[in-house]
Amino acid sequence: MKILSALLTIALMMFLVAGQALAGDEVLVGGNIDSGGYGGPVIKISQINGETAVLMGGYGGWLINHTFLVGGGFFGLTNEIEAPITGEKYYFDLGYSGLVLEYINNSHKLVHYSVGTLIGAGEVEYDSKTSKEDYDSDTIFVVEPGINLELNVTSSFRLGFGVSYRYVSGVRLEGINDEDLSGATANLTLKFGSF
Repeated sequence: MKILSALLTIALMMFLVAGQALAGDEVLVGGNIDSGGYGGPVIKISQINGETAVLMGGYGGWLINHTFLVGGGFFGLTNEIEAPITGEKYYFDLGYSGLVLEYINNSHKLVHYSVGTLIGAGEVEYDSKTSKEDYDSDTIFVVEPGINLELNVTSSFRLGFGVSYRYVSGVRLEGINDEDLSGATANLTLKFGSF
């Protein structure tokens, strides 16, 4: 009788352990993951050293479950802004790039919003239009969080209007500081891809 009880206890324990194994692991992200992706150009209107600045670039990446983008972006100054130094005329040359993370709320709706941020680095320098020598350059750290209102124009094209704030640190060039390159930005975004 003791042997039968022991065998039943062992069989019951094996059944419970096997049941747990068949149930699968508990995971944070599981099930089917819908993948897509998008990218496109962005036009930014901002200020640099108190002057109107136009930056152009773009971003894109992998879209997970129609909700979260992991990708990259890059932006550069396109108009001439005079550098605040005396003597020969120099102009700002600014560019930055980095990791982009973006959350899209209810992307299937005609109008919806997204929030995201770019975290990266870049370079600012003073360029001369008359000589081949640049005045100086500096590596900068950039964080630019923002929010967009988006319109689904077609199934593969979206139009976004938004605002962001560019935080810049590490500026050591003559005549400017971090605050001169930091500032609010109005953004126009065109997104093309598989949403």
